[in-house]
Amino acid sequence: MWDFILSVLSEIAASTFISGIKGLFKTKENAEQEKFKGLYQYLSDRDFKSTGLSTDLSTKEGHVIWPITLQPSATYIHTAQIQLIKLLVSAGWKLHVIIGDCGKHSATAKASNFQNEINSILKQNKISVNKDTITLLSKYYQRNPEITDNSLLQNVTSLELLNHFHSISNSIEWKKYWEYVTKNYDDKKKAELKKRKILSNLQPLLNWTLVVTITKKYSKTIVVAGEDEKEQWDKITSSHGNNKIGMIYIQELKAGTKTMDQSEIGIGSKQEMLNKLNNGNMGTWLYNHFVELPYFLTDTNIKPSFCKLSDNECTKYGDNCIKCLFNDGKNFNNEHFDKTAFVNEIYQIANPANAIT
Repeated sequence: MWDFILSVLSEIAASTFISGIKGLFKTKENAEQEKFKGLYQYLSDRDFKSTGLSTDLSTKEGHVIWPITLQPSATYIHTAQIQLIKLLVSAGWKLHVIIGDCGKHSATAKASNFQNEINSILKQNKISVNKDTITLLSKYYQRNPEITDNSLLQNVTSLELLNHFHSISNSIEWKKYWEYVTKNYDDKKKAELKKRKILSNLQPLLNWTLVVTITKKYSKTIVVAGEDEKEQWDKITSSHGNNKIGMIYIQELKAGTKTMDQSEIGIGSKQEMLNKLNNGNMGTWLYNHFVELPYFLTDTNIKPSFCKLSDNECTKYGDNCIKCLFNDGKNFNNEHFDKTAFVNEIYQIANPANAIT
């Protein structure tokens, strides 16, 4: 009799314990979902521009697509974009990186090295890399339907790509397309672009085509791009996105009024970063991408250790560091803001070489 009673009590205790554990996990999941419901406003308050982006980014509806151009090596632009991607992946969106290798000389060897670098930076930021996380743009357009390539999202057929390529290319005049390609670059950079192979300059069109095709197959997508590409993506999302493509842009890095090409950033040491903080909008750009974006995932309201400004200043600007330091308060050059300590803190995650070596 006592054995039976003890057995029943044991089962009740076990059931209660399991229910409690499940409840804890459910509570944590709900808290995280509520947190990411505020991500859109958090980004908007820090001047990150978007197009067609849902105000609730906790919905986990599809893919984060990151189209990037093949470079000799990863740059500060890539590490900045990854900070933004980390927030979206943490919210539950699945990452798909598309390296634009079309028209590149000796692209195969360069693409392999570049892909490994992007892989390393993603892992440094604790972003999972699976078989279909990173691929090459050319693979989609050269795929053999009889061979399965696990780096590609499936069900994206050559015929569908061709149909969307025709539709998109037929909707844009060449003059406007060339403006998209040359962006806000200076005359020297624009002259270089004129010397590229046709396929290289077609890469934006190939990217748009692929994103639209993937979106038609896989529900909603969020595309991460640079702010200097906003006009072209606005055109694509409004004309071909069917309200299923949301865009989020990292901020444009400028030297004067011109877009700074990512190969021109050239910060190889902490001292060099410190020296360049007041070049163009470099200070704002570094702070927003490597302090403000990572800060969203923390559970603390503690002010960064390198900022010794009074709490009254924080209150004055609604605890918005961008308003306080740059937009309104102009406190970035205040003696109570320690720029050296600021550089020491962000250099590790900002410089792509730190993840590669």
